[in-house]
Formats: sequence, structure tokens, C-alpha cells
Amino acid sequence: MPLNSYTDPNRKSQKDYESIKQHPRITRLSPTTIRIAHEDHTLMNVIQYFLMQHPFVVAGYVIPHLSEDVVELSIVGKNDMIGDIFEWLCTALDELEAMGNEMMESMIEAENEGV
Repeated sequence: MPLNSYTDPNRKSQKDYESIKQHPRITRLSPTTIRIAHEDHTLMNVIQYFLMQHPFVVAGYVIPHLSEDVVELSIVGKNDMIGDIFEWLCTALDELEAMGNEMMESMIEAENEGV
């Protein structure tokens, strides 16, 4: 069951919207695994780190083959804890965004202080 994260009907380019709709970046492979297109170790290492900060989650990813432009991310709850893989992924992405915002604020503060 593919999940299309780009279903914004207000996109200026209907052609782009239709292309994304036909070729979603995220596809659910199983209840615990999703396939994400056009990603690599750069983002996936960080996502895995944030997921693993939660004591109830085990997460890992693989790139099936170097010639494929996809990663497969698995997220499983420890001790048979059941949860939604997309909720856990969104939580990790929210935490990443919060860290990025903190870093940006620190950089702006340092620049204003002349450091």
C-alpha cells in the first residue's frame, strides 16, 4: 500500500503533482518496513539515530543494492510493543527539525555576539 507524502492539490505544477502521485517516494513493504526512494546514508543515519534514542524502539535500514536509489527502513517496538511506523518516523523527523532549529538559533546568537 503506497503512501504518497506529496498529495498537495495546491501544487502549481499539476504535471509534477501527477508524476509524484504515480511514483510515490515512500512505499510500505510490511507493517514494520518502508521503502524510501531517493535517499541514502546521509539522512538515514540521522533518522536511525533519533529512532534509537527511544528505549522502546529498534530501528535499522539497508540499501538493498548500490545500483538502486532506495533504502528500506525497519522500525520495531521492543517487547512486542505495537506502534505505527509512520508515527515513529514523524517523531524522529520532528526531533531532527528541533535540533536543527536549536543549532540555527545558536549560530545566529553567536553571529550577533560577534563570536
